Amino acid sequence: MLFVPGLVMTLAGGALFGPLWGTAWNLIGAVIGATLSFLAARYLAAGLVARRAGGRLRALAEGVEAEGWRFVAFVRLVSLFPFNLLNYALGLTRIGLAEYVLASAICMPPGALACTYLGYAGREAAAHGAGAIRNIALAIGLLAAAALLPRLVRRFRRRPACG
Repeated sequence: MLFVPGLVMTLAGGALFGPLWGTAWNLIGAVIGATLSFLAARYLAAGLVARRAGGRLRALAEGVEAEGWRFVAFVRLVSLFPFNLLNYALGLTRIGLAEYVLASAICMPPGALACTYLGYAGREAAAHGAGAIRNIALAIGLLAAAALLPRLVRRFRRRPACG
């Protein structure tokens, strides 16, 4: 909501609360923040957001109109898009609030878990924990899995049904 990089907060959540509770708190905060940004853009700051998003807003609106919640799911699974600006820009599209919140809440956990665990692994490494190398390797593996998840989903969507 305040243009604070979400990655910093997610890493801090992992370092402070560990992988399980850190992920839970990070997800709660991310969904609330995304929803507030969405609503602010829709009802309070439409002109400002439209100017900041520029020409990308038209492509985003077309994607949302064509795909609806699936578009939101895709951009949540692919962590290449800046979430803060995306939250505001999606508020200017025709997607409904419930669809937006549900797709966000369902598709944010893989990335949130991976980044939260990375924060936890960093804390353990800084404290010279016995399993620091294992934790860092697991965090990198989770990040790679989160990055590959959209490709895997796409592959299963193309697969013909059995029977």
